[in-house]
Amino acid sequence: MELAARSFDDDFEWRYFVAADQKDWRKEGLTVVTFKDFQGNVDTARFRASDVGLILVNLQIGNSDWYEQKGCFGIREGTL
Repeated sequence: MELAARSFDDDFEWRYFVAADQKDWRKEGLTVVTFKDFQGNVDTARFRASDVGLILVNLQIGNSDWYEQKGCFGIREGTL
């Protein structure tokens, strides 16, 4: 089977995970989890749903790091 021969790392970006943890996620935002920041830690942040795609691309290609994205685009409680 072809899928069995493929590496897990080739098919899945394991460093980041997006969770729709609110019923109204379009309004409340999405939670992004990083499983390995540059210090090797697990961390989470809530972002506007419309920003998540661009945030993940910037992280994957190295335009910015986790803490820059979290600081610039992260939603603080009560500010959405």
